[in-house]
Amino acid sequence: MKRRDLLVGLAAVAGGCASAATAPTTPTRGLWHSPSGALAIGQFPEFGEGLFAFDYRTMRVTPASTADLDVSRVEVIRRPFEVMSGGASLASELAHRDDVRQRATIILIYGSGPAPKEALDLWAFWFMNAGFAVITYDKRGSGASSGDWREAELETLAADANAVIGGARALGAPEPFIAWGGSQAGWIMPQLGAQRAISGMIMHAGSVMRPGEQIQAQVEAELRAYGFPEQEIEAALRYYALDTDVSRGVRPWTDIEAAHREAAASGAEWILGPPSPADAPDRTMIRLMADFDPAPFWRASNVPVLAIYGDKDWIVPADPNLAVLSRLVRADVLETRVLGSANHLMFVAETGLREEYRTLAQIHPEYFAAIANWLDGRF
Repeated sequence: MKRRDLLVGLAAVAGGCASAATAPTTPTRGLWHSPSGALAIGQFPEFGEGLFAFDYRTMRVTPASTADLDVSRVEVIRRPFEVMSGGASLASELAHRDDVRQRATIILIYGSGPAPKEALDLWAFWFMNAGFAVITYDKRGSGASSGDWREAELETLAADANAVIGGARALGAPEPFIAWGGSQAGWIMPQLGAQRAISGMIMHAGSVMRPGEQIQAQVEAELRAYGFPEQEIEAALRYYALDTDVSRGVRPWTDIEAAHREAAASGAEWILGPPSPADAPDRTMIRLMADFDPAPFWRASNVPVLAIYGDKDWIVPADPNLAVLSRLVRADVLETRVLGSANHLMFVAETGLREEYRTLAQIHPEYFAAIANWLDGRF
């Protein structure tokens, strides 16, 4: 049986009290209150198109069309703004409930790939409901933002986040500023901490290793989860190390072309398809990121860190990343959690494999509780 779902790459979401109006027949994006507690409706691209209902009491995510919508709307004040960073125009938004005083401001920072601001609705609405102002922005090359994330170094992506923070400060967003970020954001947030742009960070399965090392860790973890034998794992690690070297420009493309022919002829199940062309955008992205070293930024950042990982996350595996993090961050500012049976999205999972993602509905019950406890203790 072919493991076709294996993907390899850089590890690559106001105003008065709730109104008395009844929910519309057609669900709309926003924050709501149901008789049992807070509920939000928003986008969740990991599960597909359309709108989803996020029930923050049961911690379940379901299509909005099937959700119980006995709800009343909570008014949210949205303040769109735009900032320039590195030649790109970034469409941004500061949002908050209008019926509570905001405790602080959370900036949400994305993982790899394209990311319009709505992609993080699940998290944005949870923080808003908890009384925080929330900054979201379309990643360069996504939504209404110009530029191209595939042609940006990690330092550029951190400068983008810093510029958005500056724009929100100019609008009067309340201090302190705390970053939440997933996956690739593990390379961006320590830069913000080192620059004193934020006062704390929440790492959601954030990678701490160099990106080139992260690629290898992901390949190994996913293949082990699929049950590949050691010999095949070793062969795959050599192949993808070569592929990364081709992107770096230290090996010719003909080398990976020949390695692909050999692996395909042997029936290797970890080969997904032909290697990307030498001038493919994903090779540019890996070339710009593969050798980035986050260690100096972690050492220069003394802000409190909450790092949450899932023990069934094969994209950013917990053990190797926690080993690096514990060497780089002082124990007095670091809190870590590894959630049992949680995948990369922090959903309760059986296998943690990507083919399982869209069959899941349950956010790990300890995930948001851990964030709330950490925020209460630190801020």
